[in-house]
Amino acid sequence: MPREYYGCSFRHEGADRYLIWYADEPDGVYIDRAGYAPTFPDDRLLVEYARVHGLAPISIQKPVLHDLDSAERFAGESTAIQFDCPEILKAWNLFGDFAHSLDTSLGASFREFDETLNPVYDKVFRSCNLPAMTPKSEEYHPVWSAGEIDRIQKLLKVGFALFRSAVRPFSPGEE
Repeated sequence: MPREYYGCSFRHEGADRYLIWYADEPDGVYIDRAGYAPTFPDDRLLVEYARVHGLAPISIQKPVLHDLDSAERFAGESTAIQFDCPEILKAWNLFGDFAHSLDTSLGASFREFDETLNPVYDKVFRSCNLPAMTPKSEEYHPVWSAGEIDRIQKLLKVGFALFRSAVRPFSPGEE
């Protein structure tokens, strides 16, 4: 079965952009021949790029916005005791997809650190109270230890370093 490609929307440094994400085993982010994930200011350029590079058809219907600015603010807070679990989970998953797509030391560092945090990841996931996973009359509102918050923040910092090393704005006429 061929890989399925999707437009992935994210906000970083106040700008909304798109990149190409794929569903596979494992999921990942499209990396070009130069070793970067091209990013696009709009879905029109993303669709054209995908067509030219044989990644079509690409689905861009209602992409979930990954608010990386929110996750980055949390990663830098020295006194954080609560956080937006869905946004942290989306950033964590996106960084994991980058780590699986890139054969770099930062990718390996993220993957190794991520593997040590499975119970914390599960707690963040459960805290999102997704309708398909949470009974109607129940919600999960955990208490976070300082150690858990510290480990999540450290993981996000590694994830942001990986993300910054891998993305580049696409300019028409390149590649």
